[in-house]
Amino acid sequence: MRACPICECIEKDEFLAFKRDPVVLRPLPKEKIDELMARGFPARIDLAYSVCNRCGHLFASEHPDSDTLNVIYKELYGTHSPASGFRAFDEKFVRAFAGLVAAGIVPGTGKVLEIGCSDASVLLRMRELGYEAVGCEPSSNARHGAREGLRIVNDFFSPAHFPGERFDLVYSRQVVEHLEDPVAFLAQNRAVLTEHGRIILETPCGEPHLAAGLTNPFQVEHLGVFTAPSVHHALALAGLEMIHSAFDEKNMTVVAKPGKAAFPSAEAVERVRAQASEFLRKRQIRMQRLREVLEPYLHDAGNLVIWGAGSYGLHVATTYFDDQQPLDFVDNAKSKHGLAFLGRENVTISSPSSLRHGRPRDILVASEYTQEILAEIKKSDYRVNKVIAIYPHVEVYAL
Repeated sequence: MRACPICECIEKDEFLAFKRDPVVLRPLPKEKIDELMARGFPARIDLAYSVCNRCGHLFASEHPDSDTLNVIYKELYGTHSPASGFRAFDEKFVRAFAGLVAAGIVPGTGKVLEIGCSDASVLLRMRELGYEAVGCEPSSNARHGAREGLRIVNDFFSPAHFPGERFDLVYSRQVVEHLEDPVAFLAQNRAVLTEHGRIILETPCGEPHLAAGLTNPFQVEHLGVFTAPSVHHALALAGLEMIHSAFDEKNMTVVAKPGKAAFPSAEAVERVRAQASEFLRKRQIRMQRLREVLEPYLHDAGNLVIWGAGSYGLHVATTYFDDQQPLDFVDNAKSKHGLAFLGRENVTISSPSSLRHGRPRDILVASEYTQEILAEIKKSDYRVNKVIAIYPHVEVYAL
């Protein structure tokens, strides 16, 4: 029985379980798929999430072993866009960061460390702002920042990589949810801080997803999802005090400094537990609605194209369609074209421009960017009959 990774409590309530969930959530070259299969790498795994009765943390009570996760992070993460492609969510973070500097919450100068810097898009912006910028990234994405002259440690974060160094700011984005021991990670962040340094932590927030019945953050790579009480609990255990927090419909961003902090109230934890209890009912309603909409395609998907060759599209394919059923995907990312999924090789992934040719087809938008994709379809000459959207709600749009 796995205990809570935050407070080590063994009292928990399971609220979500997946059978045969995909292990790799991004498309891969056929040669890599063949190599992984020859090594006996799993394509599917059972996954379960529970809510801790003491601190309200949402954590994977069943999850892949560390060897499997290390392969994912070391070998399969080098597929993102290079640093030249500054993404919308990066821009959002930089805007919020500027506000934190203006408010005096984080330092406007000094030495910064980004843990999990990916292709260094944000770290390059930090250098432009005048910071001495250093990064840590285990995947091959580290090469992008190194090519731009940044110092990037191509490994998992450890204070041992920075002997004698101290940073005025340490930040990580979409990292801590991947870790088996979040409290140790936060304590290690604290260990490389200057006396008056600050930590910024951006991570998925459990409450809005529970409230909407959305499974977005509950995936094979995420060993835990913070809630408002559980992040307070983790910071307190790590010797950190929260001095700022911001929440939106997907993520939380917290700023902390070294210091003592109070633990969350029992009432705050009970609110999360109540949301988790209600979550299953909401999810079942969503799944039933989508199954009804997809019924005409379940045995012959020739008239359907899934827009979004990522975790959303893969989960729809895995949940509703037979593994051997041919499926067509389109995606705006050129790097995904011509690839396939581990455990579902019978797919084609091409450019949305392919929708200009052939018979009119129906589109299932499997992406968080539903409105942007709808706008693109409406202003294009794509041959589309109707659009089915799954995020944030299941909707059907006649065109």
